[in-house]
Amino acid sequence: MAMKDAKIEKIDETSFKLDKESKSFTITKKFKSLNLKVGDPVKYEIKGPNINIEKGTEETKKDGNGGGRTGFGAGYGHKTTEIKADMSQFIYPFNFVSLGDENEIEESRGPIKRGDYSGKIVCTLTNLTPISIGSEKSTEFIKFKDKYVIPASSLKGEVRNIVEILTTSCIKNIKEKHLYKKIPEKFKPCKNTEHLCFACRLFGSTGNDMEEMSVSQNSYRGRVFFSDAVIDKNVNTLTLSFLLGGPRVEEGEAAMRRFYTTSSGKIRGRKFFWHQKKLFSKNNLTGDFPQSTKKVMSTVSCIDINHEFKFEVHFEKLTAEELGVLVYALELEKGLLHKFGRAKAYGFGSCEIKVKDILLDNTDKYQSFISSTTKDIKFLDDIKKKYINSTKNHINELKAILAQVNKVSLGYPKPFPDRNALNKFKGKTLPKILEYK
Repeated sequence: MAMKDAKIEKIDETSFKLDKESKSFTITKKFKSLNLKVGDPVKYEIKGPNINIEKGTEETKKDGNGGGRTGFGAGYGHKTTEIKADMSQFIYPFNFVSLGDENEIEESRGPIKRGDYSGKIVCTLTNLTPISIGSEKSTEFIKFKDKYVIPASSLKGEVRNIVEILTTSCIKNIKEKHLYKKIPEKFKPCKNTEHLCFACRLFGSTGNDMEEMSVSQNSYRGRVFFSDAVIDKNVNTLTLSFLLGGPRVEEGEAAMRRFYTTSSGKIRGRKFFWHQKKLFSKNNLTGDFPQSTKKVMSTVSCIDINHEFKFEVHFEKLTAEELGVLVYALELEKGLLHKFGRAKAYGFGSCEIKVKDILLDNTDKYQSFISSTTKDIKFLDDIKKKYINSTKNHINELKAILAQVNKVSLGYPKPFPDRNALNKFKGKTLPKILEYK
């Protein structure tokens, strides 16, 4: 009997389902060895209670919407455009900023240093590409008191991530146990409040929850506090559908070796997504990302480009160096942008933060804020210049991937290379950020 063509429709811990069959099948060792994912084409043959399955052909398959779907990174249910990148280099929507010098982080660790600066930073955030902010339980754009918001936790997480790189601090956002084991020892999360890295002294530390330790070492609340970023006016949202799978970082997956780890088996660094040129102008988003009821698709709401959010950052007892790093990490340099929210791989969430004012407490903490004068904060320019002029490799990698104009070219609305392009680089890993020409 000739083998039939199908696609993987669903995979869970013990079973998988094909789009051409009504029942599910038990995952076997052979199935695991194929490293298949949802959307991949396969060939199969059913013999009684058993199924014989093989990887499908690498030819482009057509889905019900007529959109091209091809192998790895495909299956988005949307029309595709040709990737015009220089395919002499392997290009993907994300890359990794290296961790930096292990000796530098160890030298910087120490007790909390109380400084003289308390106050608040008044900021605006403009989404230069479409943005989608949701919770785990809802696909709707987050609202608070009938206003669309970017939660304080999202703002803090993004800014902390950048401060960690600038100051060669520990890496906090890895929750997978097998990935945690691949972090170089000195970059593992701080676990002693008397021996904290720069970022933990600034933003706080909940200890290293990947390892057991005494409660007394577990928590320090930090001295920087974000408000939610809020849009003051009513805006319309768009409802779109994407394939928003989690990162393919299971132990033993080919993607782990190809993207996430070095040849020595250590993590490559902190993950960032490239900004994508096409998204900075108006697009037919509802046509390019049409709503879909397929189980593999996620339907979310988003806000189109160029809307302004407002937020504040309160700080307590910072040193001059800490305040300078915080301001630089918020506003960045001209031409560098942040990323927030979902669908970053598609170019969503590129945002510009502007510092509108820095206000310092006067002598009585509970009196009103007073606006800082140029003389009060001129030292910030000198501190920011240290990072603007830095020659450190990992800081230059950060600037390259945060740049609005970059040296990669990703397809729209499908940013992932197709199967044929990936096969061209079979056995190779992503180039480092600064290797793109």
